[in-house]
Amino acid sequence: MPSTPTPTVQAPGLYLLHKPVGPSSKAVLDARRAPGGPALSHGGALDPFAHGLLLALAGEATRLFPHLHGIPKVYEAEVVWGRETDTGDLHGATEAEGPAGHLTPALLHAALAAFLGWQEQVPPATSNKRIDGERAWVRAHRGEAVVLPPSRVYLHAARWLSHALPERSRLRLVAAGGYYVRSLVRDLGRAVGAPAHLAGL
Repeated sequence: MPSTPTPTVQAPGLYLLHKPVGPSSKAVLDARRAPGGPALSHGGALDPFAHGLLLALAGEATRLFPHLHGIPKVYEAEVVWGRETDTGDLHGATEAEGPAGHLTPALLHAALAAFLGWQEQVPPATSNKRIDGERAWVRAHRGEAVVLPPSRVYLHAARWLSHALPERSRLRLVAAGGYYVRSLVRDLGRAVGAPAHLAGL
């Protein structure tokens, strides 16, 4: 059966595009841009291992980016307990391991509440942040040490959807633009004394 062609963006405007697991946000935009069509940018990147709706700005609509970047975004995250990685996700190298048998829903509920509102959050070394004009993840993939300063971020709401302790939990959150779910999971693990990483988003 022939595959359905991927619809292309041919006119200026705002679009919601589906990003599957695997490609980068940039690759999704490149695949959807019509030959000779308007330039495309996104309103916030999704990691390659993540899937969901990607806000795309085409043509003159790219000027709206400063007004749209901070709008709340909704995520559902799968947290795996017992291992922290250098990237904050399932593809990273192990940086810390530890037992998670002491975790309870009540403990996790209390820990999560402390992250609501404004926080100083250190982005992952493999983030999209720029260092002297170069993406941090590019340097990290070259094997260079990457130390990023904390960013001021805002978490509107968060709640646990389910637990299969001590292995994993599912989390739903609403965060402003620039928020790193990988960093939240890393910091939650440190707060409850059980290393953690993001396994799905």
